[in-house]
Amino acid sequence: MNKRILLAACLIVIACVSLLTLTFVSANSRRSQQRGVDSSTDTRRVVVHATGRGNPYINFEDGVELPASYTGTPEMQSLLKQNATEPRALASADFDEDGVPDLVCGYSREGGGIITLYLGNVDSIFPNSPEAQQRKAEGTFTDSAFLTPARVFEVPIAADFVGAGDFDADGHWDVVLAARGGRELWMLPGDGKGSFLAARAIALPGAVLSLITGEINRADGLTDVVVGILADDGPKVVVFEGPEGALKAKPEIFSLPGEPKALALG
Repeated sequence: MNKRILLAACLIVIACVSLLTLTFVSANSRRSQQRGVDSSTDTRRVVVHATGRGNPYINFEDGVELPASYTGTPEMQSLLKQNATEPRALASADFDEDGVPDLVCGYSREGGGIITLYLGNVDSIFPNSPEAQQRKAEGTFTDSAFLTPARVFEVPIAADFVGAGDFDADGHWDVVLAARGGRELWMLPGDGKGSFLAARAIALPGAVLSLITGEINRADGLTDVVVGILADDGPKVVVFEGPEGALKAKPEIFSLPGEPKALALG
C-alpha cells in the first residue's frame, strides 16, 4: 500500500510540474506577443527552454558564414573556392599565441587533403580596447570572430580526423591528422606564429577508425592522442602519451572486443 501511495504522489507531482511548465511557457509567449514579438516569425533568434534549471533559457543567434577568402597556393585556393573539396573535421587552439582561439578546418580532396587556419579576432571579444579603438580610427576594425583571409595548407592525406595539442612538448600548438582507413598519423608542428612546419608521418599498426585528443591517465598538461584501429589481428586502441610529447613516445596498444568507431575521454 505504501508503494502505491508513493507512486500516486509522484505522478501527481509530475503532472503539476508539467502543468506549471506549460502555463509558464504560455504566459511568456503571451508577454512576447504583447511586446510585439512574434516568436513564430522571429528568425533572428532561437530559444531553447530547459525546464528545471537555474536559467531556463539558452539563446542562439543565427550562424555567420565565413568569407571564402584564402592565402596559399593558387591550386589549393581554387579547389576551395570551386567546392572541389569535402569538409571533414574541425579543431580549435591558439596557434598564433595571442590569447584568442583559432579554428582549423580539415578537408579531403582528390589525392590528399587541405587544412585551413582561421585566426581568432581579439576585437570581437574586446571591441572597446585601445587597440580596437585605434583600428576603428584606421578603418581596419572588424567584429567578426575570425580574421580573413584564412591560411591554406596542403596535406598528403584526407583530413578526416583533426586534433590540436602540443604533441612535441615545445610549447607550441600542433595539429595531428588521420585519414579514415589510413595506416598513419600526420603531425604538423606549430611555430607559435600561426603557421606550421613540415609535416611528418607516424606509422600505425592498423587502419584508422577513430581518433581523439585530450588528457588520459596522468594529467601532465600535454595533450595525448588516442586512435582506434583495425589491425590484422583484430581491433585495437593505440594510446600516445609521454613527457616529451605524445607523438614522440612509443604508443601503448590495447586489444578490444569490437571495432572502436567512436572514442571519448573523461
